[in-house]
Amino acid sequence: MRSSLKKAYRYQFNGMEADNEVKGAGNSYNFGARMYDPRVGRWLSRDARERDYVPISPYAFGLNNPIYFIDPDGNTIYDSKGNEVIINENSDGTISVSNTEDKALVNLIQDTWSDSKIGQSAIKKLNNKDIKVKITLIEKRVVWKSPDGGFGEVGGLSGEGNPPYTDEIEIVATDIDDVTIPISTEDYSDFVIMDEYGREYSEKKKEKNKSEIIKSVEERKGKSQHKNENESIKNLNKEELSNYKEASAIDHKNKKLRNINTLIYEAENVSNNYGVKGEEEGKKAVGNAHKERESKK
Repeated sequence: MRSSLKKAYRYQFNGMEADNEVKGAGNSYNFGARMYDPRVGRWLSRDARERDYVPISPYAFGLNNPIYFIDPDGNTIYDSKGNEVIINENSDGTISVSNTEDKALVNLIQDTWSDSKIGQSAIKKLNNKDIKVKITLIEKRVVWKSPDGGFGEVGGLSGEGNPPYTDEIEIVATDIDDVTIPISTEDYSDFVIMDEYGREYSEKKKEKNKSEIIKSVEERKGKSQHKNENESIKNLNKEELSNYKEASAIDHKNKKLRNINTLIYEAENVSNNYGVKGEEEGKKAVGNAHKERESKK
């Protein structure tokens, strides 16, 4: 027999989900990185960051002071060099970002946080994911090969590791002011070409496929043939689609806003394990963030 609690009590201690399948109702909580047993006040596995807390048992919860400390998860965002980005929420509602020299990334995280409640939710989701999330800003425009065929320019994307299907998610955002200028033979070198997994083409492969890529982008084949993209749009109601289109039209010429929207979109995409649902929730979140910004004007 499967154990269960009333739906109202699904999320309990520290706001975490009760896992009642093995040890009975209320005796185990899923914190994402580890399982917690409230009967003994201990984790069921060692702390992956135990070297940072040498005097404390790797099984102790909240530095042995659960009245004062909470543990939201322990997993974090990383910069392009592999440095763990430390994010702390201040008493005034702002955040402090440290342990990285990537100033553009620091600004992006802080801008996304201050942008909207949707932005704050995105940062929390990326920072609490049970995997390594690397965020990279590149000063070139990006053309991406759709897994369904065709190429298309994107303002940002996320991929399941490099090579694919590792425990790392990489989010790429374009640090370029205007992405509305059409691709051409003359400015082709200004573009980064990425495959369906977010891996960059070599210069040799990029040059070999030059004509095909330019033609595909011009004909918008990447977007028209992207099944998840098209299905997700069909699932949006009229207001949701309108909000998303308005947000997209604005951010094409606004680097700061486009990168904020990229983090918001990809946070939902990652959290929903990609697919149609990930694309759909990403569009809804970007549209809701736009709606929130408009309401502040």
